[in-house]
Amino acid sequence: GSTGDIVLLGTTTPQIEEFFYELTHKMNQDLGGSGSNLRTPADCIGQARCEYACYDTQDLCHTLTQEYQDELHRPAFPYKFKFKFDGCPNCCVASIARSDMYALSVPGKTTSGLTRMRSRVMLTAISNPTQAHMPVATGVLLI
Repeated sequence: GSTGDIVLLGTTTPQIEEFFYELTHKMNQDLGGSGSNLRTPADCIGQARCEYACYDTQDLCHTLTQEYQDELHRPAFPYKFKFKFDGCPNCCVASIARSDMYALSVPGKTTSGLTRMRSRVMLTAISNPTQAHMPVATGVLLI
């Protein structure tokens, strides 16, 4: 799928565990996940290769990942929370459709002060046990 998952068909759990061990311990590959609470953030290629990007998506993604790194082990969100960052309204990462907190750049807005804005990002969580299958936290960061 678009998440970059690798599906190994016809394997058993012991085979996968052995494969995982080989990659992580003998080949020094980082195959860690984001845990059950905060999902791995995603971003478009941004200003590195896209002429339409209005802000540095990779920088903001990295900054917020570092900011909320502890939430991977000490969950503070009510469910599996996702960050996605799109550099322009083309929405290459499907941030609006597939995330709980998305950053969307609006053409014409200036991008100076992006690092100052990072500290003002507020995550609002609304917990409703009757709708456990539905997203319970939403947010929009217009840059």
